[in-house]
Amino acid sequence: MRASSSLKDLAARLAQGWCFAGLSLLLLLFFPRIELEAYDNLILSYRRLPRLFYWLNENFRRYSGYNGLHRSITLMGDQDLRSEDSTQAHLEAMRHFRRDLAAASSWITDSEFKLPVDLRNETLEQSLVFAVPAQTHWNVKTGNQPPFVLKASDADGVVRELYLALKSGQGSLTPCLPLALYSQFLDLGGSSPQVKDGWLQLGDHQIPVNEDDTGYSFPLIPYESSVRAHLQMDETVTTVSDSMVPVRLVDALKLPNLYFGERVHRRFYFLGNYSMTAVGERATPTGSFRDFQVAAMGLDNLIQGPYLRWVSGWRCWLYYLVVSSLLALWLLSPTSLPGRFVRLAQLTVAWYLFGLALCACGYYLPITWLAFYSLLLTAWIVTRIWLATMGHLRRYGGTAAARMLALGQSHLDHSEAEERIATIVFVGLPAHLRQQELDDDIHLLEHRQIFSQVVAEITHRFEGIVHDFQADYLMLGFGTHPGETDPQHARRGFWAAQQLIAAREKLQVAWQSKVENGARVQVSVNTGLVAVGWVGTSKFKRASAAIGDTTNVAARLLGTAKKLDLDLVISQSAYELLQGQAEFAALPPVMLKGKTEAVGIYKLVESP
Repeated sequence: MRASSSLKDLAARLAQGWCFAGLSLLLLLFFPRIELEAYDNLILSYRRLPRLFYWLNENFRRYSGYNGLHRSITLMGDQDLRSEDSTQAHLEAMRHFRRDLAAASSWITDSEFKLPVDLRNETLEQSLVFAVPAQTHWNVKTGNQPPFVLKASDADGVVRELYLALKSGQGSLTPCLPLALYSQFLDLGGSSPQVKDGWLQLGDHQIPVNEDDTGYSFPLIPYESSVRAHLQMDETVTTVSDSMVPVRLVDALKLPNLYFGERVHRRFYFLGNYSMTAVGERATPTGSFRDFQVAAMGLDNLIQGPYLRWVSGWRCWLYYLVVSSLLALWLLSPTSLPGRFVRLAQLTVAWYLFGLALCACGYYLPITWLAFYSLLLTAWIVTRIWLATMGHLRRYGGTAAARMLALGQSHLDHSEAEERIATIVFVGLPAHLRQQELDDDIHLLEHRQIFSQVVAEITHRFEGIVHDFQADYLMLGFGTHPGETDPQHARRGFWAAQQLIAAREKLQVAWQSKVENGARVQVSVNTGLVAVGWVGTSKFKRASAAIGDTTNVAARLLGTAKKLDLDLVISQSAYELLQGQAEFAALPPVMLKGKTEAVGIYKLVESP
């Protein structure tokens, strides 16, 4: 039995966890930018690790790559030159690069441009020259020049990937500019790339890629702008600057002895527009960069790494299933309310470190859904705890007390009693339950719970409070809510009493009692002054109470109802407030314990 219950509990936790995992993923479909921003922040943190933990060994540093651009890469920018002058300046610079045997010079143009004959790449050319426009969609043919295609996110337009190869039809691939330059860096000449199982093969080198209908893209790991790099200009002059700030093209052409010559050999140069306008500017996770700077970052990532592979497909779904299952079993396991928030804090730190560790291993898995998942699941757990607490308070302290506590208007530790006029109802234990107690029936607790539930539901329906569950009676209060009066308390108490008496048939069906009149419910009603408050201790058990002579009289009247064999007996004070609600008949006044005068009582006249 216990094993079956444990399995059901386990299945229930897993089912809840999977439901909230699905809800978290659904939220991300509506708010995709949240995942992208989390990715950007994680990558930036990952880039900062070598600088923050400089004391770690070189084996760790190599996993995150060198933060600055590779030393073989140099940027040159055209600043506010007229179109004609800009074209001539770029062509002159590229002639210098070819003459001095640069590995490659790439001019990222604003539109398609045809290079002059002397700058075209021949079959055995060792110093390559490219002039290609940056594209976000491959719709411009660049002839024999490799295309440079950026992959911008549909959600926010930020460039996070570059295409390395494009699908040309019939299974062939068109290498893009970053891959052509990387091939030149590796001295692989005209090696053709091949793609298999999510990896692009270039010679002996493998690069993880993401596939779509256009081609195969490569995640662009953002450059960290706070890192400064040494640029050696000649044997005697060394400057320190941000390697992403380009050399002014005009200055370079004015000082050819400083910027050109032997130092150009085997270097990669990127040229482009660096004017004050936004022409050729792309948003990246680090900030805005020009097209030629983005191209330089692409080559830098290919040379230095790190290579980052976005996990997708069935592996990603398996990850969702396993992680959501484990977290559901952990988060839904019993702990205190503060423990819930401690777990949430632990999980926040854990998933952040988990993301960094995965990046160090060359993988990226979606992590934002974990934040949604843990927050939603924790909120669900806390809400359930709160609702259960409010439910218990409603049962024992009344709806008003629960409402006041929820609104922060009251608390349960007050010691002051409040005197007011209220109606007290006593409900006798049916004969069926009393007989079960005498017989030590194994179903006693189950049947007693059924009776208590019926009484509690009716009491709650008429805005009353179950103050006490005793051995042979239940005490109900109407108008005894803390901090709230009810002018209809007598009527509500009477209506509840009628409903309790009418519950006989329902109880008989539930119990299948063989005792004569075993499901009969007898009730007494009294109205008067009571002291409303809480009894018990502040540290342990506390319960709401309505104490006074009115309560004592109501209890004695229940005994009178049993002696007279009546379903309902009400006092004189209750009768005065209930006239017109039903037809009552006066009974001879009775002497009750603790009273010096006889108490007037009435019975309900049943309809013929």
